[in-house]
Amino acid sequence: MKKTFLLFAGLLITATLFAQKRLPQVQMDDDAKEAARLRGHILDSAFDANEAALKQNPNDYNLLKSKAYLYYLKRDFQNALSLGQTITQRPEADDQAYQVLGMVYKELAEYKEGEKLYKTALQKFPSSGGLYADYGDMLKQDNNAKEAIAAWEKGIQQDANTSSNYYYASKYYAETGSLPWALLYGEIFINIESRSPRSEEIKSFLYSGYQQLFTGDRLAKANAEAKGFAKAFTEVLLKNTAPLSADTITSLSNIRTHFIFDWVNGGYAQKYPFRLFALHRQLVDAKTFTAYNEWLFGDVANADKYQQWKTSHAAEMDQWLNLHNNVVFKIPAGQYYSE
Repeated sequence: MKKTFLLFAGLLITATLFAQKRLPQVQMDDDAKEAARLRGHILDSAFDANEAALKQNPNDYNLLKSKAYLYYLKRDFQNALSLGQTITQRPEADDQAYQVLGMVYKELAEYKEGEKLYKTALQKFPSSGGLYADYGDMLKQDNNAKEAIAAWEKGIQQDANTSSNYYYASKYYAETGSLPWALLYGEIFINIESRSPRSEEIKSFLYSGYQQLFTGDRLAKANAEAKGFAKAFTEVLLKNTAPLSADTITSLSNIRTHFIFDWVNGGYAQKYPFRLFALHRQLVDAKTFTAYNEWLFGDVANADKYQQWKTSHAAEMDQWLNLHNNVVFKIPAGQYYSE
């Protein structure tokens, strides 16, 4: 949203991350209490600042939108609902105002009203990835997984660089056994949103997901059932897969390196342009693809060994991290494949 909205959200993320350190349970309990206290203090301070600004500009749309969001964060859902309904009726109402109100409906489990709201919002803002993500999340909460994944897929198609649609879709496909799409969407998500608790969650899945995909005949079955892009992906992967060795990260890195060579040399890169695979090829050429795979899988597979690898390959890791920190991973239009 606007700067005020982002400021409040950024402060809250800091408090949330503080609560999610990997510490012994007793320390975690203490930190959770401290994080809750800090979060409440931040919210109160933000709310007071917003109220002071509203006294000077009582009809300012962005300040009112921030106030509705702050009510939501403070779990004052009735006031958030009332204010959200008011600001979404204003002529300047944007997609983020509808997102705030939609989140309130979800918390109140008012799914019918929420569905009406999202349908109205998406008619006005058909390219809003955030609206599709939140709409799908509400549908999933209402036990409508089929419509939820349709919303997330539509969000990916309409707005390829909104991370949440990949996050939810990856989890959905993991739960339903569609491992190729779960892995692809999960890795895209991590490249778009790499510094959040959600990225750590998806990293854990990616490591176990590849182990599952290379177990028994799962990859062959996935290939037999696939079409289009997914068929090409699993077909090329089948040519390069082998039982994972005890050093799983090295095995995965080798498999994925050979995959990229075959994907490019087999003409698939021209037929199916795909930003993630273009990144892989770039890293292979720069001799930093191993570092990327260590960054992606290593901490989950064996944290101590990962730290040792980073120390012994510091230059390679620094080269990858420099690219990651300074180049935005952005997916061009037209790279959406439904099959």
